[in-house]
Amino acid sequence: MPSKTMTARSTTELLNILTRRAVCICLLLVWPLTSISLAEGELADTHPVPANHLRFVTWNLEVFNQRNTNPFHKGNPNGPRTPAQLNKLAKRIIGLKAAIISLQEMNDVPALYDLRDRMNGGKEAKGPWQVQAISDSTTRQQNALLWDDTKVALVNAGFAFSTPSAGMYPHEFAYRSPVTCLFSPKGNPERKFRMIGIHGSWQTEDFRKDQGRWLSAYIADLLKDPNQPREIILAGDMNGTNAPGDEPHEGIISGGHMFYIPKRNKDDTAIGGPSIDSFYLTESARKKLTDPTSFVVRNDFYGESETEFRLVCSDHFPVFIDYFVGE
Repeated sequence: MPSKTMTARSTTELLNILTRRAVCICLLLVWPLTSISLAEGELADTHPVPANHLRFVTWNLEVFNQRNTNPFHKGNPNGPRTPAQLNKLAKRIIGLKAAIISLQEMNDVPALYDLRDRMNGGKEAKGPWQVQAISDSTTRQQNALLWDDTKVALVNAGFAFSTPSAGMYPHEFAYRSPVTCLFSPKGNPERKFRMIGIHGSWQTEDFRKDQGRWLSAYIADLLKDPNQPREIILAGDMNGTNAPGDEPHEGIISGGHMFYIPKRNKDDTAIGGPSIDSFYLTESARKKLTDPTSFVVRNDFYGESETEFRLVCSDHFPVFIDYFVGE
């Protein structure tokens, strides 16, 4: 007959074994849920939007939604996103918890409307997501702004084609002109800020130089107007880095009223390429950044390879800033 000491020790060992097995079982149960959360893009779990802040995102969605079917993009390794992939992309965009998203390469604007409807829960659903694009084109690359109207109120929307100081916008395609919208934080109509979405030219450095200087002049004209807000956010795929001499960076900052926002993590924003997706803010807007940096949401966050990420999302990563709108 075992002693009381042996019985106690055996009981303790049994409890330890059972506890370890219970922990293993719990991990097996929890891990798939964590993976699902990451796959759906619940960025708020790891990077919550601070109180009294709005999140702004810029994201080039890679020939949306005409990868390898558009005559200019036949070499793309991926085709247009399937309905299942579009649903997954919609969840990921929602998971960014953004108030406003600056989008580039909107080749098929009806497909963009479809993406918005998926984010809203269906075509007939009265969801919060709204979008502004230049036309209903199905072939031309455009800039667009997507916003959550429970977080911001649209004051007016338009496109920047010309400015008194610089004339017409310099681009090989006029329909890629900057999209520009005036917003107010929801519930605070007196506070206004302007968001400008752009896509730098892919052709030549000289073209990007002209674009940068035009944008600097355009924003200078806005700042001279007493009816315009001092808070201006420029966001997009610049097709150029912030390295000295690179364009449109040098042009944008040439007037001394726009400031580049550096990245706080690994800052290459395009798969196989450099950091070309960026934010520039006026001084009044820059003062509203509690954290004076932007953040690149890379494929690693979703536990995916770059190839897997690109299949659903893009060859670019989304970049965000958190913007203070409190008193």
